[in-house]
Amino acid sequence: MNESSVTRDQLILAEQMRSLDQAMIIAPFTLILVGAVLVYAVWGHVESALLVAWLVAVIVWQSGRFAQSLYFRRLKPPPQRAQWWAGMYTFATLVSGCMWGLGAWLLFVPSSLSLQALLTMVLTGLVSGSVATNTAYRPVHFAFAVPVLVPLAARNAWEADSLHIVTAFLVLVFLGFLLMTGKRISVRVTESIRMRFENIELIEQLRQQKSMAERLQHEAEEANQAKSRFLAAASHDLRQPLHALSLFTGVLEQNVRQAEARGVVQNMRASVDALEALFNELLDISKLDAGVVAPSITTFALAPLFDRVRNDFEPQAAARGLMLRVRSTRLTTTGDPILLERIVRNLVANAIRYTLRGRVLLGCRRRSGAAVEVQVLDTGIGVPEAERTRIFEEFYQIGNPERDRGKGLGLGLAIVKRLADLLGYVVRIDSRVGCGSRFSVRIPLAQGSHSPAIPAQSNRGCEETNELADHFVLVVDDDSGAREGLRALLKGWRCRVLVAASLAELEQSLLARGEHPDVIVTDYRLRDGSNGIMLIEALRNRYGATLPAVILTGDMRLTADQMHTAGGTNSVEWLQKPVAPERLQATLARALKLSA
Repeated sequence: MNESSVTRDQLILAEQMRSLDQAMIIAPFTLILVGAVLVYAVWGHVESALLVAWLVAVIVWQSGRFAQSLYFRRLKPPPQRAQWWAGMYTFATLVSGCMWGLGAWLLFVPSSLSLQALLTMVLTGLVSGSVATNTAYRPVHFAFAVPVLVPLAARNAWEADSLHIVTAFLVLVFLGFLLMTGKRISVRVTESIRMRFENIELIEQLRQQKSMAERLQHEAEEANQAKSRFLAAASHDLRQPLHALSLFTGVLEQNVRQAEARGVVQNMRASVDALEALFNELLDISKLDAGVVAPSITTFALAPLFDRVRNDFEPQAAARGLMLRVRSTRLTTTGDPILLERIVRNLVANAIRYTLRGRVLLGCRRRSGAAVEVQVLDTGIGVPEAERTRIFEEFYQIGNPERDRGKGLGLGLAIVKRLADLLGYVVRIDSRVGCGSRFSVRIPLAQGSHSPAIPAQSNRGCEETNELADHFVLVVDDDSGAREGLRALLKGWRCRVLVAASLAELEQSLLARGEHPDVIVTDYRLRDGSNGIMLIEALRNRYGATLPAVILTGDMRLTADQMHTAGGTNSVEWLQKPVAPERLQATLARALKLSA
Protein backbone atom coordinates (compact mmCIF):
# COMPACT_ATOMS: atom_id res chain seq x y z
CA MET A 1 0.00 0.00 0.00
CA ASN A 2 1.13 3.54 -0.56
CA GLU A 3 0.58 6.48 1.73
CA SER A 4 -2.24 7.84 -0.38
CA SER A 5 -4.34 4.73 0.49
CA VAL A 6 -4.30 5.43 4.25
CA THR A 7 -7.77 6.13 5.64
CA ARG A 8 -8.56 8.44 8.49
CA ASP A 9 -9.70 5.48 10.66
CA GLN A 10 -6.32 3.84 10.13
CA LEU A 11 -4.57 7.03 11.18
CA ILE A 12 -6.74 7.27 14.32
CA LEU A 13 -6.10 3.63 15.23
CA ALA A 14 -2.35 4.08 14.71
CA GLU A 15 -2.42 7.05 17.06
CA GLN A 16 -4.32 4.97 19.65
CA MET A 17 -1.63 2.29 19.42
CA ARG A 18 1.08 4.87 20.03
CA SER A 19 -0.79 6.04 23.15
CA LEU A 20 -1.00 2.46 24.44
CA ASP A 21 2.67 1.90 23.70
CA GLN A 22 3.63 4.88 25.83
CA ALA A 23 1.98 3.16 28.83
CA MET A 24 3.67 -0.17 28.09
CA ILE A 25 7.07 1.23 29.08
CA ILE A 26 6.06 1.52 32.75
CA ALA A 27 3.03 -0.81 33.16
CA PRO A 28 4.94 -4.16 32.94
CA PHE A 29 7.32 -3.23 35.76
CA THR A 30 4.40 -1.96 37.86
CA LEU A 31 2.51 -5.23 37.45
CA ILE A 32 5.59 -7.32 38.27
CA LEU A 33 6.22 -5.27 41.41
CA VAL A 34 2.59 -5.48 42.55
CA GLY A 35 2.58 -9.26 41.89
CA ALA A 36 5.72 -9.72 43.98
CA VAL A 37 4.23 -7.71 46.87
CA LEU A 38 1.04 -9.81 46.86
CA VAL A 39 3.03 -13.07 46.77
CA TYR A 40 5.09 -11.87 49.70
CA ALA A 41 1.89 -10.91 51.60
CA VAL A 42 0.23 -14.31 51.23
CA TRP A 43 3.43 -16.38 51.53
CA GLY A 44 2.81 -19.13 54.03
CA HIS A 45 -0.96 -19.04 53.51
CA VAL A 46 -0.89 -20.47 49.97
CA GLU A 47 1.21 -23.31 48.59
CA SER A 48 4.57 -21.79 47.70
CA ALA A 49 5.01 -23.72 44.44
CA LEU A 50 1.80 -22.23 43.04
CA LEU A 51 2.81 -18.73 44.11
CA VAL A 52 6.23 -19.04 42.48
CA ALA A 53 4.76 -20.47 39.28
CA TRP A 54 2.20 -17.65 39.07
CA LEU A 55 4.76 -14.92 39.75
CA VAL A 56 7.20 -16.38 37.18
CA ALA A 57 4.40 -16.45 34.61
CA VAL A 58 3.60 -12.79 35.35
CA ILE A 59 7.27 -11.80 35.07
CA VAL A 60 7.75 -13.65 31.79
CA TRP A 61 4.60 -12.29 30.21
CA GLN A 62 5.15 -8.70 31.31
CA SER A 63 8.76 -8.87 30.10
CA GLY A 64 7.41 -10.03 26.77
CA ARG A 65 5.03 -7.07 26.67
CA PHE A 66 7.93 -4.71 27.39
CA ALA A 67 9.90 -6.28 24.53
CA GLN A 68 6.82 -5.92 22.33
CA SER A 69 6.71 -2.20 23.15
CA LEU A 70 10.39 -1.74 22.31
CA TYR A 71 9.93 -3.56 18.99
CA PHE A 72 6.89 -1.39 18.18
CA ARG A 73 8.90 1.76 18.80
CA ARG A 74 11.82 0.60 16.72
CA LEU A 75 9.64 -0.68 13.89
CA LYS A 76 7.37 2.38 13.71
CA PRO A 77 4.73 0.47 11.77
CA PRO A 78 2.73 2.35 9.12
CA PRO A 79 -0.93 3.19 9.75
CA GLN A 80 -1.94 0.37 7.39
CA ARG A 81 -0.64 -2.10 10.01
CA ALA A 82 -2.45 -0.48 12.92
CA GLN A 83 -5.28 -3.02 12.92
CA TRP A 84 -2.84 -5.91 13.28
CA TRP A 85 -1.07 -4.23 16.18
CA ALA A 86 -4.42 -3.44 17.83
CA GLY A 87 -5.20 -7.17 17.78
CA MET A 88 -1.79 -7.97 19.25
CA TYR A 89 -2.19 -5.44 22.06
CA THR A 90 -5.71 -6.66 22.84
CA PHE A 91 -4.57 -10.30 22.96
CA ALA A 92 -1.56 -9.51 25.16
CA THR A 93 -3.71 -7.46 27.53
CA LEU A 94 -6.36 -10.18 27.67
CA VAL A 95 -3.73 -12.77 28.67
CA SER A 96 -2.39 -10.36 31.29
CA GLY A 97 -5.92 -9.82 32.64
CA CYS A 98 -6.54 -13.58 32.80
CA MET A 99 -3.31 -14.04 34.80
CA TRP A 100 -4.51 -11.51 37.34
CA GLY A 101 -7.97 -13.09 37.34
CA LEU A 102 -6.27 -16.41 38.15
CA GLY A 103 -4.41 -14.61 40.89
CA ALA A 104 -7.77 -13.51 42.35
CA TRP A 105 -8.46 -17.23 43.07
CA LEU A 106 -4.90 -18.30 43.81
CA LEU A 107 -4.03 -15.46 46.19
CA PHE A 108 -7.41 -15.44 47.96
CA VAL A 109 -6.93 -16.51 51.62
CA PRO A 110 -10.33 -17.59 53.09
CA SER A 111 -9.08 -17.49 56.66
CA SER A 112 -7.83 -13.87 56.55
CA LEU A 113 -10.20 -11.01 55.89
CA SER A 114 -7.30 -8.57 55.94
CA LEU A 115 -5.50 -10.42 53.12
CA GLN A 116 -8.77 -10.61 51.19
CA ALA A 117 -9.23 -6.88 51.61
CA LEU A 118 -5.65 -6.31 50.46
CA LEU A 119 -6.19 -8.49 47.39
CA THR A 120 -9.48 -6.75 46.55
CA MET A 121 -7.94 -3.30 47.00
CA VAL A 122 -4.89 -4.14 44.85
CA LEU A 123 -6.90 -5.67 41.99
CA THR A 124 -9.50 -2.89 41.89
CA GLY A 125 -6.65 -0.39 42.05
CA LEU A 126 -4.91 -2.02 39.09
CA VAL A 127 -8.08 -1.90 37.03
CA SER A 128 -8.75 1.71 38.07
CA GLY A 129 -5.23 2.65 37.02
CA SER A 130 -5.68 0.96 33.68
CA VAL A 131 -8.44 3.47 32.88
CA ALA A 132 -5.79 6.13 32.35
CA THR A 133 -3.61 3.91 30.13
CA ASN A 134 -5.92 1.50 28.31
CA THR A 135 -8.93 3.65 27.42
CA ALA A 136 -7.09 5.04 24.40
CA TYR A 137 -8.37 1.82 22.76
CA ARG A 138 -11.56 0.53 24.40
CA PRO A 139 -11.15 -3.21 23.57
CA VAL A 140 -7.84 -3.23 25.48
CA HIS A 141 -9.51 -1.65 28.52
CA PHE A 142 -12.25 -4.28 28.45
CA ALA A 143 -9.69 -7.07 27.87
CA PHE A 144 -7.98 -6.20 31.16
CA ALA A 145 -10.81 -5.04 33.44
CA VAL A 146 -13.29 -7.88 32.85
CA PRO A 147 -10.86 -10.87 33.28
CA VAL A 148 -9.51 -9.33 36.52
CA LEU A 149 -12.68 -8.24 38.34
CA VAL A 150 -15.15 -10.92 37.29
CA PRO A 151 -13.02 -13.74 38.83
CA LEU A 152 -12.53 -11.61 41.94
CA ALA A 153 -16.31 -11.18 42.30
CA ALA A 154 -16.83 -14.88 41.66
CA ARG A 155 -14.27 -15.86 44.31
CA ASN A 156 -15.97 -13.66 46.90
CA ALA A 157 -19.40 -15.07 46.00
CA TRP A 158 -17.95 -18.59 46.34
CA GLU A 159 -17.69 -18.03 50.10
CA ALA A 160 -21.52 -17.77 50.15
CA ASP A 161 -21.78 -15.58 53.24
CA SER A 162 -23.47 -12.20 53.25
CA LEU A 163 -20.22 -10.21 53.61
CA HIS A 164 -18.55 -11.85 50.60
CA ILE A 165 -21.73 -11.73 48.51
CA VAL A 166 -22.02 -7.99 49.17
CA THR A 167 -18.33 -7.64 48.30
CA ALA A 168 -18.87 -9.58 45.06
CA PHE A 169 -21.82 -7.32 44.19
CA LEU A 170 -19.83 -4.17 44.89
CA VAL A 171 -16.94 -5.43 42.74
CA LEU A 172 -19.32 -6.01 39.82
CA VAL A 173 -20.91 -2.58 40.32
CA PHE A 174 -17.43 -1.08 40.37
CA LEU A 175 -16.59 -3.02 37.18
CA GLY A 176 -19.70 -1.64 35.48
CA PHE A 177 -18.79 1.88 36.53
CA LEU A 178 -15.23 1.48 35.22
CA LEU A 179 -16.46 0.08 31.92
CA MET A 180 -18.90 2.99 31.45
CA THR A 181 -16.25 5.51 32.47
CA GLY A 182 -13.71 3.87 30.19
CA LYS A 183 -16.17 3.93 27.31
CA ARG A 184 -16.82 7.66 27.74
CA ILE A 185 -13.11 8.42 28.04
CA SER A 186 -12.35 6.23 25.02
CA VAL A 187 -14.99 8.02 22.94
CA ARG A 188 -13.58 11.39 23.93
CA VAL A 189 -10.01 10.32 23.25
CA THR A 190 -11.01 8.89 19.87
CA GLU A 191 -12.93 12.03 18.94
CA SER A 192 -10.06 14.18 20.11
CA ILE A 193 -7.68 12.25 17.86
CA ARG A 194 -10.21 12.38 15.03
CA MET A 195 -10.61 16.16 15.42
CA ARG A 196 -6.85 16.57 15.48
CA PHE A 197 -6.51 14.72 12.20
CA GLU A 198 -9.45 16.62 10.75
CA ASN A 199 -7.76 19.86 11.76
CA ILE A 200 -4.50 18.66 10.24
CA GLU A 201 -6.32 17.73 7.05
CA LEU A 202 -8.15 21.06 7.07
CA ILE A 203 -4.88 22.93 7.60
CA GLU A 204 -3.31 20.92 4.79
CA GLN A 205 -6.26 21.61 2.53
CA LEU A 206 -6.08 25.31 3.37
CA ARG A 207 -2.34 25.26 2.78
CA GLN A 208 -2.83 23.53 -0.56
CA GLN A 209 -5.65 25.89 -1.50
CA LYS A 210 -3.51 28.85 -0.48
CA SER A 211 -0.59 27.43 -2.41
CA MET A 212 -2.83 26.81 -5.42
CA ALA A 213 -4.37 30.27 -5.14
CA GLU A 214 -0.92 31.83 -4.88
CA ARG A 215 0.26 29.76 -7.84
CA LEU A 216 -2.78 30.68 -9.90
CA GLN A 217 -2.41 34.31 -8.90
CA HIS A 218 1.26 34.19 -9.80
CA GLU A 219 0.45 32.56 -13.14
CA ALA A 220 -2.26 35.14 -13.80
CA GLU A 221 0.10 37.97 -12.89
CA GLU A 222 2.83 36.45 -15.04
CA ALA A 223 0.41 36.06 -17.93
CA ASN A 224 -0.85 39.60 -17.49
CA GLN A 225 2.66 40.99 -17.23
CA ALA A 226 3.79 38.92 -20.21
CA LYS A 227 0.86 40.30 -22.20
CA SER A 228 1.62 43.81 -21.05
CA ARG A 229 5.35 43.41 -21.73
CA PHE A 230 4.53 42.12 -25.19
CA LEU A 231 2.23 45.03 -25.95
CA ALA A 232 4.70 47.52 -24.54
CA ALA A 233 7.65 46.05 -26.46
CA ALA A 234 5.68 45.53 -29.66
CA SER A 235 4.06 48.97 -29.67
CA HIS A 236 6.34 50.13 -32.49
CA ASP A 237 5.44 47.18 -34.69
CA LEU A 238 1.76 47.42 -33.81
CA ARG A 239 1.66 51.13 -34.58
CA GLN A 240 3.24 50.77 -38.02
CA PRO A 241 0.20 49.41 -39.92
CA LEU A 242 -2.09 51.89 -38.15
CA HIS A 243 0.30 54.69 -39.04
CA ALA A 244 0.31 53.60 -42.69
CA LEU A 245 -3.48 53.36 -42.69
CA SER A 246 -3.74 56.92 -41.37
CA LEU A 247 -1.43 58.17 -44.12
CA PHE A 248 -3.26 56.35 -46.90
CA THR A 249 -6.56 57.71 -45.59
CA GLY A 250 -5.08 61.20 -45.82
CA VAL A 251 -4.07 60.52 -49.43
CA LEU A 252 -7.64 59.45 -50.23
CA GLU A 253 -8.99 62.64 -48.69
CA GLN A 254 -6.77 64.69 -50.97
CA ASN A 255 -7.61 62.85 -54.17
CA VAL A 256 -11.28 61.89 -53.88
CA ARG A 257 -13.60 64.50 -55.39
CA GLN A 258 -17.00 62.81 -55.58
CA ALA A 259 -19.27 63.82 -52.70
CA GLU A 260 -20.44 60.29 -51.95
CA ALA A 261 -16.89 58.91 -52.01
CA ARG A 262 -15.64 61.76 -49.81
CA GLY A 263 -18.30 60.86 -47.27
CA VAL A 264 -16.98 57.30 -47.21
CA VAL A 265 -13.40 58.55 -46.81
CA GLN A 266 -14.44 60.87 -43.99
CA ASN A 267 -16.09 57.95 -42.23
CA MET A 268 -12.87 55.99 -42.70
CA ARG A 269 -10.90 58.85 -41.17
CA ALA A 270 -13.28 58.98 -38.20
CA SER A 271 -12.82 55.23 -37.68
CA VAL A 272 -9.04 55.54 -37.96
CA ASP A 273 -9.04 58.38 -35.42
CA ALA A 274 -11.20 56.34 -33.03
CA LEU A 275 -8.97 53.29 -33.50
CA GLU A 276 -5.88 55.39 -32.85
CA ALA A 277 -7.33 56.77 -29.61
CA LEU A 278 -8.39 53.33 -28.36
CA PHE A 279 -5.08 51.81 -29.40
CA ASN A 280 -3.11 54.46 -27.53
CA GLU A 281 -5.13 53.92 -24.38
CA LEU A 282 -4.69 50.15 -24.49
CA LEU A 283 -0.95 50.46 -25.01
CA ASP A 284 -0.64 53.04 -22.26
CA ILE A 285 -2.40 50.86 -19.69
CA SER A 286 -0.39 47.81 -20.79
CA LYS A 287 2.91 49.65 -20.44
CA LEU A 288 2.00 50.90 -17.00
CA ASP A 289 0.97 47.39 -15.90
CA ALA A 290 4.19 45.95 -17.33
CA GLY A 291 6.27 48.48 -15.39
CA VAL A 292 8.19 49.64 -18.46
CA VAL A 293 7.31 53.33 -17.98
CA ALA A 294 10.05 55.06 -15.99
CA PRO A 295 9.64 58.76 -15.13
CA SER A 296 12.29 61.19 -16.38
CA ILE A 297 12.31 63.89 -13.70
CA THR A 298 13.16 67.46 -14.65
CA THR A 299 12.04 71.01 -13.88
CA PHE A 300 9.78 72.58 -16.49
CA ALA A 301 7.21 75.31 -17.02
CA LEU A 302 3.52 74.52 -17.12
CA ALA A 303 2.66 77.22 -19.69
CA PRO A 304 3.94 75.37 -22.81
CA LEU A 305 2.14 72.23 -21.67
CA PHE A 306 -1.12 74.17 -21.28
CA ASP A 307 -0.62 75.77 -24.71
CA ARG A 308 -0.23 72.40 -26.39
CA VAL A 309 -3.39 71.09 -24.72
CA ARG A 310 -5.34 74.19 -25.79
CA ASN A 311 -4.13 73.94 -29.39
CA ASP A 312 -5.01 70.25 -29.65
CA PHE A 313 -8.38 70.29 -27.90
CA GLU A 314 -9.91 73.61 -28.93
CA PRO A 315 -11.11 72.23 -32.32
CA GLN A 316 -12.57 69.15 -30.63
CA ALA A 317 -14.39 71.23 -28.01
CA ALA A 318 -15.69 73.66 -30.67
CA ALA A 319 -16.99 70.76 -32.74
CA ARG A 320 -19.13 69.75 -29.74
CA GLY A 321 -20.36 73.31 -29.16
CA LEU A 322 -18.24 73.74 -26.05
CA MET A 323 -15.83 76.48 -24.97
CA LEU A 324 -12.36 75.39 -23.82
CA ARG A 325 -10.65 77.96 -21.62
CA VAL A 326 -7.03 77.64 -20.51
CA ARG A 327 -5.77 80.04 -17.88
CA SER A 328 -2.18 81.14 -18.42
CA THR A 329 0.39 80.49 -15.70
CA ARG A 330 4.03 81.23 -14.93
CA LEU A 331 4.43 78.40 -12.45
CA THR A 332 7.02 75.64 -12.83
CA THR A 333 7.01 72.13 -11.46
CA THR A 334 9.32 69.15 -11.02
CA GLY A 335 8.36 65.88 -12.65
CA ASP A 336 8.09 64.12 -15.99
CA PRO A 337 6.64 66.59 -18.53
CA ILE A 338 5.47 63.88 -20.94
CA LEU A 339 3.66 61.86 -18.28
CA LEU A 340 2.11 64.96 -16.67
CA GLU A 341 0.92 66.10 -20.08
CA ARG A 342 -0.64 62.67 -20.59
CA ILE A 343 -2.52 63.09 -17.31
CA VAL A 344 -3.78 66.57 -18.26
CA ARG A 345 -4.76 65.47 -21.77
CA ASN A 346 -6.76 62.53 -20.44
CA LEU A 347 -8.56 64.75 -17.92
CA VAL A 348 -9.42 67.35 -20.58
CA ALA A 349 -10.51 64.67 -23.06
CA ASN A 350 -12.70 63.10 -20.38
CA ALA A 351 -14.23 66.47 -19.50
CA ILE A 352 -15.07 67.22 -23.16
CA ARG A 353 -16.48 63.73 -23.68
CA TYR A 354 -18.93 63.99 -20.76
CA THR A 355 -19.91 67.66 -21.15
CA LEU A 356 -22.98 68.21 -23.32
CA ARG A 357 -23.05 72.01 -23.12
CA GLY A 358 -21.17 74.81 -21.40
CA ARG A 359 -17.43 74.90 -20.99
CA VAL A 360 -14.27 73.12 -19.88
CA LEU A 361 -11.63 75.04 -17.93
CA LEU A 362 -7.95 74.11 -17.45
CA GLY A 363 -5.88 76.02 -14.91
CA CYS A 364 -3.70 75.70 -11.83
CA ARG A 365 -3.51 77.15 -8.32
CA ARG A 366 -0.71 77.47 -5.81
CA ARG A 367 -1.26 75.55 -2.60
CA SER A 368 0.46 75.56 0.77
CA GLY A 369 3.42 73.31 1.25
CA ALA A 370 5.18 74.22 -2.04
CA ALA A 371 2.52 72.55 -4.15
CA VAL A 372 0.59 73.31 -7.32
CA GLU A 373 -2.86 71.97 -8.08
CA VAL A 374 -3.63 71.46 -11.77
CA GLN A 375 -7.42 71.58 -12.18
CA VAL A 376 -9.79 70.59 -14.96
CA LEU A 377 -13.36 71.84 -14.46
CA ASP A 378 -16.41 71.11 -16.59
CA THR A 379 -20.15 71.70 -16.66
CA GLY A 380 -20.87 68.09 -17.56
CA ILE A 381 -23.07 65.32 -16.19
CA GLY A 382 -21.23 65.01 -12.88
CA VAL A 383 -20.19 61.89 -10.99
CA PRO A 384 -22.35 60.36 -8.22
CA GLU A 385 -20.51 59.96 -4.94
CA ALA A 386 -20.83 56.18 -5.06
CA GLU A 387 -19.06 56.10 -8.45
CA ARG A 388 -16.08 58.35 -7.62
CA THR A 389 -13.76 55.47 -6.85
CA ARG A 390 -14.93 53.18 -9.62
CA ILE A 391 -14.36 55.72 -12.43
CA PHE A 392 -10.62 55.13 -11.99
CA GLU A 393 -11.05 51.41 -12.73
CA GLU A 394 -10.31 49.97 -16.16
CA PHE A 395 -13.21 49.84 -18.63
CA TYR A 396 -15.67 51.43 -16.20
CA GLN A 397 -17.85 54.18 -17.68
CA ILE A 398 -20.82 56.17 -16.44
CA GLY A 399 -23.81 56.36 -18.73
CA ASN A 400 -22.47 54.09 -21.45
CA PRO A 401 -24.23 50.72 -21.07
CA GLU A 402 -24.30 50.23 -24.83
CA ARG A 403 -20.46 50.53 -24.94
CA ASP A 404 -20.52 53.34 -27.49
CA ARG A 405 -16.96 53.51 -28.87
CA GLY A 406 -17.37 57.23 -29.35
CA LYS A 407 -17.18 57.52 -25.56
CA GLY A 408 -13.89 55.65 -25.41
CA LEU A 409 -12.98 52.43 -23.63
CA GLY A 410 -13.13 53.70 -20.07
CA LEU A 411 -9.33 53.68 -19.73
CA GLY A 412 -8.55 57.40 -19.64
CA LEU A 413 -9.04 57.91 -15.91
CA ALA A 414 -7.44 54.53 -15.13
CA ILE A 415 -4.34 55.78 -16.94
CA VAL A 416 -4.53 59.05 -14.99
CA LYS A 417 -4.58 57.15 -11.69
CA ARG A 418 -1.69 54.88 -12.64
CA LEU A 419 0.45 57.74 -13.91
CA ALA A 420 -0.31 59.81 -10.81
CA ASP A 421 0.69 56.89 -8.56
CA LEU A 422 3.86 56.42 -10.60
CA LEU A 423 4.79 60.09 -10.15
CA GLY A 424 3.64 60.32 -6.53
CA TYR A 425 0.81 62.75 -7.33
CA VAL A 426 -2.59 62.91 -5.64
CA VAL A 427 -5.74 62.98 -7.80
CA ARG A 428 -8.95 64.33 -6.28
CA ILE A 429 -12.47 64.75 -7.65
CA ASP A 430 -15.25 67.10 -6.54
CA SER A 431 -18.54 66.77 -8.36
CA ARG A 432 -22.28 67.41 -8.31
CA VAL A 433 -24.58 65.34 -10.47
CA GLY A 434 -25.95 67.48 -13.29
CA CYS A 435 -23.69 70.43 -12.46
CA GLY A 436 -20.21 69.26 -13.41
CA SER A 437 -16.94 68.02 -11.97
CA ARG A 438 -13.53 69.27 -10.91
CA PHE A 439 -10.52 66.99 -11.18
CA SER A 440 -7.42 68.16 -9.30
CA VAL A 441 -3.86 66.85 -9.47
CA ARG A 442 -1.50 68.04 -6.73
CA ILE A 443 2.09 68.35 -8.00
CA PRO A 444 5.26 69.88 -6.49
CA LEU A 445 6.03 73.56 -7.03
CA ALA A 446 9.49 74.28 -8.39
CA GLN A 447 11.42 77.54 -8.08
CA GLY A 448 14.01 79.02 -10.39
CA SER A 449 14.98 78.05 -13.89
CA HIS A 450 13.45 75.32 -15.94
CA SER A 451 14.61 73.19 -18.84
CA PRO A 452 13.38 74.06 -22.33
CA ALA A 453 9.94 72.72 -23.04
CA ILE A 454 9.19 70.16 -25.70
CA PRO A 455 8.02 71.95 -28.85
CA ALA A 456 4.29 72.35 -29.14
CA GLN A 457 2.57 69.89 -31.43
CA SER A 458 -0.66 71.00 -32.98
CA ASN A 459 -3.29 68.97 -34.72
CA ARG A 460 -4.24 71.89 -36.87
CA GLY A 461 -3.31 71.57 -40.51
CA CYS A 462 -1.90 74.35 -42.61
CA GLU A 463 -4.43 76.61 -44.07
CA GLU A 464 -2.57 76.53 -47.36
CA THR A 465 -0.87 73.38 -48.55
CA ASN A 466 1.35 75.63 -50.71
CA GLU A 467 3.57 76.05 -47.63
CA LEU A 468 5.07 72.65 -48.47
CA ALA A 469 4.89 72.89 -52.25
CA ASP A 470 8.16 72.28 -54.16
CA HIS A 471 10.11 71.41 -51.01
CA PHE A 472 12.45 68.41 -51.26
CA VAL A 473 11.57 65.94 -48.46
CA LEU A 474 13.65 62.89 -47.48
CA VAL A 475 11.63 59.99 -46.05
CA VAL A 476 13.38 57.10 -44.27
CA ASP A 477 11.32 54.23 -42.85
CA ASP A 478 12.02 50.52 -42.90
CA ASP A 479 8.30 49.73 -43.17
CA SER A 480 7.20 49.69 -46.80
CA GLY A 481 3.59 50.61 -46.01
CA ALA A 482 4.63 53.67 -44.02
CA ARG A 483 7.10 54.72 -46.74
CA GLU A 484 4.56 54.51 -49.53
CA GLY A 485 1.92 56.23 -47.45
CA LEU A 486 4.27 59.14 -46.73
CA ARG A 487 5.35 59.30 -50.38
CA ALA A 488 1.76 59.53 -51.60
CA LEU A 489 0.73 62.02 -48.92
CA LEU A 490 3.69 64.34 -49.51
CA LYS A 491 3.22 64.23 -53.27
CA GLY A 492 -0.39 65.24 -52.68
CA TRP A 493 1.01 68.31 -50.93
CA ARG A 494 3.15 68.92 -54.08
CA CYS A 495 6.40 68.04 -52.38
CA ARG A 496 9.34 66.44 -54.16
CA VAL A 497 9.95 63.18 -52.28
CA LEU A 498 12.81 60.71 -51.97
CA VAL A 499 12.10 57.60 -49.91
CA ALA A 500 14.49 54.95 -48.58
CA ALA A 501 14.55 52.12 -46.06
CA SER A 502 17.96 52.96 -44.59
CA LEU A 503 20.72 55.58 -44.52
CA ALA A 504 22.87 53.59 -46.95
CA GLU A 505 20.04 53.36 -49.48
CA LEU A 506 19.24 57.07 -49.01
CA GLU A 507 22.86 58.13 -49.55
CA GLN A 508 23.04 56.26 -52.84
CA SER A 509 19.82 57.87 -54.09
CA LEU A 510 20.95 61.34 -52.96
CA LEU A 511 24.30 60.93 -54.66
CA ALA A 512 22.57 60.08 -57.91
CA ARG A 513 20.11 62.95 -57.53
CA GLY A 514 22.65 65.60 -56.52
CA GLU A 515 20.14 67.83 -54.74
CA HIS A 516 20.12 69.47 -51.31
CA PRO A 517 17.19 68.27 -49.15
CA ASP A 518 14.88 70.74 -47.38
CA VAL A 519 13.65 68.52 -44.54
CA ILE A 520 14.03 64.97 -43.18
CA VAL A 521 11.14 62.75 -42.09
CA THR A 522 12.44 59.54 -40.47
CA ASP A 523 11.27 56.72 -38.30
CA TYR A 524 13.06 56.51 -34.95
CA ARG A 525 13.78 52.77 -34.98
CA LEU A 526 15.59 51.64 -38.14
CA ARG A 527 17.31 48.49 -39.32
CA ASP A 528 20.75 47.21 -38.26
CA GLY A 529 20.58 48.86 -34.83
CA SER A 530 20.41 52.34 -36.29
CA ASN A 531 17.88 55.03 -35.37
CA GLY A 532 16.52 58.32 -36.60
CA ILE A 533 18.80 60.43 -34.40
CA MET A 534 21.91 58.82 -35.87
CA LEU A 535 20.54 59.31 -39.39
CA ILE A 536 19.79 63.00 -38.77
CA GLU A 537 23.27 63.59 -37.36
CA ALA A 538 24.86 61.95 -40.42
CA LEU A 539 22.81 64.04 -42.85
CA ARG A 540 23.37 67.27 -40.92
CA ASN A 541 27.11 66.65 -41.02
CA ARG A 542 26.82 66.61 -44.81
CA TYR A 543 24.12 69.22 -45.53
CA GLY A 544 24.37 71.57 -42.59
CA ALA A 545 23.45 71.61 -38.90
CA THR A 546 20.26 73.58 -39.55
CA LEU A 547 18.68 70.91 -41.76
CA PRO A 548 15.08 70.53 -40.40
CA ALA A 549 14.15 67.07 -39.16
CA VAL A 550 11.04 65.29 -37.95
CA ILE A 551 11.17 61.92 -36.16
CA LEU A 552 8.16 59.61 -36.14
CA THR A 553 8.19 57.10 -33.29
CA GLY A 554 6.04 54.43 -31.74
CA ASP A 555 8.45 54.05 -28.80
CA MET A 556 6.93 55.55 -25.64
CA ARG A 557 10.01 54.69 -23.57
CA LEU A 558 11.92 57.71 -24.87
CA THR A 559 12.37 60.35 -22.20
CA ALA A 560 11.84 64.07 -22.55
CA ASP A 561 15.58 64.66 -22.20
CA GLN A 562 16.36 62.21 -25.00
CA MET A 563 13.89 63.95 -27.26
CA HIS A 564 15.13 67.41 -26.34
CA THR A 565 18.84 66.67 -26.78
CA ALA A 566 18.35 64.82 -30.09
CA GLY A 567 20.15 66.68 -32.88
CA GLY A 568 22.49 68.63 -30.60
CA THR A 569 21.95 72.37 -30.63
CA ASN A 570 19.30 72.16 -33.37
CA SER A 571 16.01 70.76 -32.15
CA VAL A 572 14.17 67.88 -33.75
CA GLU A 573 10.39 67.66 -34.05
CA TRP A 574 8.88 64.50 -32.58
CA LEU A 575 5.56 62.93 -33.58
CA GLN A 576 3.98 59.89 -31.98
CA LYS A 577 2.68 57.20 -34.33
CA PRO A 578 0.12 56.88 -35.73
CA VAL A 579 0.39 60.42 -37.09
CA ALA A 580 -2.64 62.25 -38.45
CA PRO A 581 -1.88 63.84 -41.87
CA GLU A 582 -2.87 67.35 -40.77
CA ARG A 583 -0.53 67.12 -37.78
CA LEU A 584 2.35 66.00 -39.95
CA GLN A 585 1.59 68.81 -42.39
CA ALA A 586 1.62 71.45 -39.66
CA THR A 587 4.82 70.07 -38.10
CA LEU A 588 6.67 70.08 -41.43
CA ALA A 589 5.57 73.65 -42.15
CA ARG A 590 6.73 74.78 -38.70
CA ALA A 591 10.11 73.05 -39.08
CA LEU A 592 10.69 74.68 -42.45
CA LYS A 593 9.79 78.12 -41.09
CA LEU A 594 12.13 77.74 -38.12
CA SER A 595 15.03 76.86 -40.40
CA ALA A 596 14.37 79.65 -42.89
